Amino acid sequence: MCPYSCSDAIRFWNKACNFHRGTDIRHMCKNPPACQRTLDKAFSAEMSSKGWE
Repeated sequence: MCPYSCSDAIRFWNKACNFHRGTDIRHMCKNPPACQRTLDKAFSAEMSSKGWE
């Protein structure tokens, strides 16, 4: 389940693979750095929506 409430953060969260979202630990991610960047963008979007810049 997505931990974010901001629509931009949710969009980024959904782009990460199942392994990095924690929904399928058996999934073999083919590009971990890209998934981490995507999750970082989701976190940043969520914090920006709450006024943290």
